[in-house]
Amino acid sequence: MNKGWNVNIDSNSKESFVRVPNTRLVVGLANGWAGDGKFLLIDPDHLKAAYNSLLLEGMQPLGFGYWNILDEGKISPQIPSKPIYMAASLNEFLHIRDTK
Repeated sequence: MNKGWNVNIDSNSKESFVRVPNTRLVVGLANGWAGDGKFLLIDPDHLKAAYNSLLLEGMQPLGFGYWNILDEGKISPQIPSKPIYMAASLNEFLHIRDTK
């Protein structure tokens, strides 16, 4: 996203360059209801590792959003060994809320 890419909106328009810098990127996530092959579910542990790697490079996204709070704690077919608590998982490395 940060490097950008060229797009053609339609055959009548000229090519445009699109770039989304990391400081403006909000990554949309799914939680436990996903992972059935139709939607991408990213394991929160993998999300944490990726975020920390990006943080070291100064390339972390602005933030994350996910759908939906009602499905917190659901078990995904993709990761049947644990329920997915996206809010708590994101807070582990974003430190948005004090959990003490």
